[in-house]
Amino acid sequence: MSQFMQHRKDLDVLRAISVVSVVLFHTGVAGVDAGFLGVDIFFVISGYLMSQMILKSMESDKFIVLDFYQRRVRRIVPLLLFVLIVCTPIAWYLLGPNSLKSYGQSLVATVLLSNNILLALTSGYWDLDSDFKPLVHTWSLGVEEQFYLLLPLLLIFFKKYRLLKQAVYFITAVVLCSVVYIGLTGSYLDSKSFYLPQFRFWELLSGALVALVERRTKLEFNPVLKLFIYRVLLVSVLVVVISFDRNPDSYYEWVSTPLIVIITSLIIYLNCNDDYFNDSRVGRILAYVGLISYGLYLWHQPIFAFYRAASVDEPKPLEYFFLIVFAVIVSVITYKFIETPLRNKDNFKKLKTGLVLCIVSLILVCIGMFFHFSGGVPGRFNGYENAEEGIKYNERIRELSKIKDRSFDEAVVLIYGNSFARDFANVLLEAGVAKNSIFYLEKGLGSCIDDKQKKIIQELQLSFDVSTFVYGSHNYRIDCYERDVNALREVGIEKMYVVGPKHFGYSVDAYVHSDISERRTAYATPSHTSKNADQVFKEGLPTFAYISMLDLLAPPDVNGVVRLFNQEGNPLMVDRVHLTRDGAEFIATNENAIQFIQQMVSH
Repeated sequence: MSQFMQHRKDLDVLRAISVVSVVLFHTGVAGVDAGFLGVDIFFVISGYLMSQMILKSMESDKFIVLDFYQRRVRRIVPLLLFVLIVCTPIAWYLLGPNSLKSYGQSLVATVLLSNNILLALTSGYWDLDSDFKPLVHTWSLGVEEQFYLLLPLLLIFFKKYRLLKQAVYFITAVVLCSVVYIGLTGSYLDSKSFYLPQFRFWELLSGALVALVERRTKLEFNPVLKLFIYRVLLVSVLVVVISFDRNPDSYYEWVSTPLIVIITSLIIYLNCNDDYFNDSRVGRILAYVGLISYGLYLWHQPIFAFYRAASVDEPKPLEYFFLIVFAVIVSVITYKFIETPLRNKDNFKKLKTGLVLCIVSLILVCIGMFFHFSGGVPGRFNGYENAEEGIKYNERIRELSKIKDRSFDEAVVLIYGNSFARDFANVLLEAGVAKNSIFYLEKGLGSCIDDKQKKIIQELQLSFDVSTFVYGSHNYRIDCYERDVNALREVGIEKMYVVGPKHFGYSVDAYVHSDISERRTAYATPSHTSKNADQVFKEGLPTFAYISMLDLLAPPDVNGVVRLFNQEGNPLMVDRVHLTRDGAEFIATNENAIQFIQQMVSH
């Protein structure tokens, strides 16, 4: 805390509620569906504290921009880099090639305080499940530090031209316009917008607005009434976090985020010194959790993610309890021996910490780039040599979507869909079907063939002889089947197949250290979503038209599971839902798959 500011225990309590909400949300525990709003609380508090610090420094003409940035470095960077130093060898040991490659990307982006930009750019089909990303949570640090590149300059501008009073109206307008824009455009539903700074700055600006308003106007409350309002607002925070049921089809996130920002802003503005939180054991615990909140925030996700990666099944609540206890212990230790000492300016200079941080940052960036460009260093594990291809093996099928400079055989199989369709195209190639007999057409998800798509298919039929149509997507609508079959027959295509979903269980990295004998009997239970979809397709589609990938991956003597490795011990999966070259070869040699393929390519 700055020398110009008095420590506020009420903010520590808010921080505690915030970090506990986030931690519980990341466990997936029922009843904290809106725990992610803890990050929004952090943003408002941070925006307020930094603005308050800058404004107070300006009052005494002691504000220096470089000092501000140095203070931010002392507060954020030492512990962050220490966490990365600890996580990197663990990632090397535990994570498979695809996961380590993703970790390397995040490592570089986190060091550069831009992981939010990386996540926005890479969110989508090939994005690793966030539960298994040790550094996914550092996106919020990126948003904060990007904001603080602008905040001092903005306040200096207002101060220089004596516009601090008008700044209240300007920032209020920016906040309101941002909320309205996000709501009207539906950006709150976009995963990319979730991470981008322009969709988050308004939350930090809300904290800055509180700092500006309280310098102009301080409402006087009856102490008893003030305490009552403060406690009601704290309970309101808990109600929002616990009671909201996340529904992607509603305006939930648009409503809940502004609501939590308003409540947090009011709590900060009240500046209530609640004796309960000062004197009671619960209050002191909450205040202390608030003090270690930054460390707890940094440590919990890597601990969760690494444990998940090493687990065959999803961790149980009791396991999460012990993981949280461990995260708290580590946070207490690093708060005492890293955070607190290095916040002191003299200690920072004495230990030449700045130079050390630069060297460590450079080394971590080099390591992260090595992880990325080596494809996750697949040579660490036996049998993972083909894993170096990663998503490139799947993406190569896009070359089959070109008509120019290609000659086609008499009967062509039209593969229609997304990456799941490309997986099946690879199965056909590994089964010996010629490239000239396959054409790939990219398709969006979950809709019937409409007139526009039918016209495209008809044009392809006129360009070459399409004999078979294969729909490869995990969420095909069975109510579209009859309509799609009729549409295809109208353009001269008689055969249609639907390729079902596949799933390789909870963690694909749990067996990286197993030997070949263990891998031969390593089975995983597919997700409930995949199994349910497979059953729906089996019941709703003709047997001759549906290709169950789960059945093709299943061992002959065990029900309800899929294989993870071939007999040589090579992995069948890139991630939880996509095939390696070995996976495609494995399916291509399955007797049932061979029968389907022969039917597809026959005239």
